Amino acid sequence: MISPSRLTLYELHYNLGHVLYQQGDLMAAAQSYRQAIALQPDYAIAHHNLAIVLDEQGHRTAAVFHYRQAIALSPRYVKAYNNLGCALVKLGQLDEAIQVYRQAIDLQPNGASLHNNLGQALHSNGEIIAAVSAYRCAIEFQPDMALAHYNLGKSLQAIGHHADAITCFQQAIQLDAEYAIAHGDCGISWMAQGQIDRAMYCFQKAIVRQSQFVQAYCQWTAQLQGDDELTQARIASGQFLCSVQLQSNHPNTYRYLAQTYFHLANTLTAYGGNGQYRQAEAYYQRALQLQPNTPTFYLNLGECLAKQGRFNAAILIFHLGLVACPHPQLYVHLGRTLEKQQQLEAAIVYYQKALSSRDGGMRRWGG
Repeated sequence: MISPSRLTLYELHYNLGHVLYQQGDLMAAAQSYRQAIALQPDYAIAHHNLAIVLDEQGHRTAAVFHYRQAIALSPRYVKAYNNLGCALVKLGQLDEAIQVYRQAIDLQPNGASLHNNLGQALHSNGEIIAAVSAYRCAIEFQPDMALAHYNLGKSLQAIGHHADAITCFQQAIQLDAEYAIAHGDCGISWMAQGQIDRAMYCFQKAIVRQSQFVQAYCQWTAQLQGDDELTQARIASGQFLCSVQLQSNHPNTYRYLAQTYFHLANTLTAYGGNGQYRQAEAYYQRALQLQPNTPTFYLNLGECLAKQGRFNAAILIFHLGLVACPHPQLYVHLGRTLEKQQQLEAAIVYYQKALSSRDGGMRRWGG
C-alpha cells in the first residue's frame, strides 16, 4: 500500500482497493483497482492486484490479461510473472506457464518459489525429469522449503524411484511435522517397496493429523449404500481409515485398503482411456501387494492390460495368478487372451484345464 502523504486520486483508489481486499470484499476491491487504472492506465501494480482479485473470484482469463498488462508496463515485475504462471496452470495452459516461469527465473535466478512452481507445471505437463531438476534448484536456494522436498518426492515417486522419494518425504516431515500429505505419500512409497508395516505406520501418522476430517469421512461412508464400484471404493476406504485410526494391525486393515484400490481400479477401467487404464493398473498392483492370493485381482489386472492391447503382459499376469492362487477363471481368461493372439493350440489347453478344474471339485467360478 502506498504511503498516505501526498496521494493522488488514483493512488487513493488503489489504497482503498488494498484495504477492501484485506477485508475480503473482493467485488469492491476490484472496483477500486479499476478506478485507479481508469485514472492511470499505466499503473502496473494496480493491474497486478486487480488480477489477483479476479483470480480469486475465478475470473482467470481476465486475471491473465491484467497480469500481462502489469508485465508489459513493468517488464521486471517478477511477482507478476509468478502469479501469471499460476493462473495459466489453473487454466491448463501448461506450456505457456512453463515459459512464463522460465522468464521469471531469468530475472531472479535464485527464486526458490519460482523453481518450485516451474517444477509443478513441468510435472503436470508430464515432464517429470525436468520437474525433478527444477525442484532440486528450489531446494538448493531454499533448503528449508518443505513443499519443494515434498514435490521432489512426488516426482521421484512418479518415475518409480521410491527409496529416494521416501528420503524427500521424510525431509519434508522433518521440516514440518504436521505435513499430513507427506506422511501419506511416504506410506505409498513404502508400500511400493514392499514395506507394508512401515506404510501403515505412515498412514497412521497422516490420519492423526487430520483426525476430525477422517472421523467425519468415516461416518459419511458408513451410511453409503450401493453396489457400484465407486461407492464400494468409498465404503472400503472409510473402513480402512477407521481401522487405521484405531491403530489396528488387524488383517482386515490390509483387506480394506486392498479393496479400496481394487474398486477404484474397476471404476477407472470402466471409464476407459489410456490414462485411466494406466492408473487402474497401478491400483490393481497395489491391491495385489496387500493381498497376493486374491484371484479377482489378477483377473481384473490382466483384463485391464488386455484392454490396452498389452496381451503378453496380460498372459504373464494370468500365469502369476495361477501360481499364487489357482482358479478356473484364470484358465478361462488365459485361454481367451491366447485365442485373441491366434495361439489356438495353447488356448485349447487352458480351456480344457478350466473345464478340468471345474469338474475336479472347484465349487465357484466367480472372483
